[in-house]
Amino acid sequence: MEAKRLRVVLFPEDLRSFSGGGTKTNYRLYNEIRAKFQLEKKVRITIYHVRDYFHIPLEDVIHGIF
Repeated sequence: MEAKRLRVVLFPEDLRSFSGGGTKTNYRLYNEIRAKFQLEKKVRITIYHVRDYFHIPLEDVIHGIF
């Protein structure tokens, strides 16, 4: 049995289940998360950033995105 690979780096489209909005809302949330953790514009956020931003368990993040 082959193990399923888990993607750690996220894109704005991946935040749809957390924002509940459209494309603009996803990009806005993505930029808010990036600003909170003081990441440069070229740096992608991870599932760990989302976990810390929303203060939820990692399993919930993984289930909500994947």
